[in-house]
Amino acid sequence: MEKTVLEDLLEKLLLAEVGETIEDADGNPYVVYRAGNGCRFVRLDSDSILMEQNKNKDSRFARMAQKGRKIGWVIPKGASRWQLVMIKERKPEANEDFQY
Repeated sequence: MEKTVLEDLLEKLLLAEVGETIEDADGNPYVVYRAGNGCRFVRLDSDSILMEQNKNKDSRFARMAQKGRKIGWVIPKGASRWQLVMIKERKPEANEDFQY
């Protein structure tokens, strides 16, 4: 399964340090910032950001992120409706030592 542009950028965001610059597949640069809640994010454009899932929340998505799922959100200015970005990973074989 091929990753979307947002999934690729999210994966890079989750590995990046604050202040680092990451690039999308087209080579466009994005500076990694830290929000007031402690989560890293990049500005996609003047109207939206891509932010990692806050693992300190009490939600289904936070619990999934705590267990290793790669989850983020595209948040538009004004935060009217957020778009979920979740990297789908292959399911482990029965004999693999893997947990979520």
